[in-house]
Amino acid sequence: MKVTVAIVTYKRAWALPYSLSSIANQTRKPDEVVIVLKPSGDGSEDEIKKFISILPIKLILQGRGNVTDALQIAIDNADGDLVLFIDDDAVAEERWIEKYITLFENLPNAGAISGNVYKGYINNGSVVKTTEPFYSEVPTRRVFYREPLPEFVGYIGWIAKSGFMGMANPQYDGVFKYVLLKGVNMAFRRSVINDCPLARLFKKSRRCFLTNKFSHTALGGKDMIYMVPEVLMRQRFGILPIINR
Repeated sequence: MKVTVAIVTYKRAWALPYSLSSIANQTRKPDEVVIVLKPSGDGSEDEIKKFISILPIKLILQGRGNVTDALQIAIDNADGDLVLFIDDDAVAEERWIEKYITLFENLPNAGAISGNVYKGYINNGSVVKTTEPFYSEVPTRRVFYREPLPEFVGYIGWIAKSGFMGMANPQYDGVFKYVLLKGVNMAFRRSVINDCPLARLFKKSRRCFLTNKFSHTALGGKDMIYMVPEVLMRQRFGILPIINR
């Protein structure tokens, strides 16, 4: 199974060495690393060049558009059977790729899989992991307009009849059906997103949730799976979300 790791980046020269080092140190190496860079003059190109000899990098410069357009560019240029997204300020646990492959092999009806995000910190140039969730997830009050659409009954995260998101008690261990993918740590079967116009769907979605239009439509009827076996952290404002699936 061929694996593409995809990173979209803008003004993250300071974080890219952490992220790319974590990809280089995977137990299962990626077959390609697609980086979509929107130039900003911050030196990101120089940081990426340092990894050209140790990672199979395909660098694409983005001339216009937003982050969703960048995601679409990454998908369009990915050759892998699986496309794994990691943010440019996140760090992957060393078995991140290996675990995604195993999950997709064991979950043949999963069109996409995502995972938790935990906080981390940089201390003297080293990443310090924590078990503190990066995102605060609060269960949705169960009122009639927050009830899930029929196709999402049984999900712990769903799109409600009102069009908004709904969530049961947050789960941090196990495999669950969920419609909200965390862009910092998500993966797709390439076959189910070949013809998905991501940028257009995102712009037309009610609140610009990345997954509002994915689910059964974009994934060709395949389930969206939310996977929470281990840790994933990312960096923002000095807090380093580090990816650890």
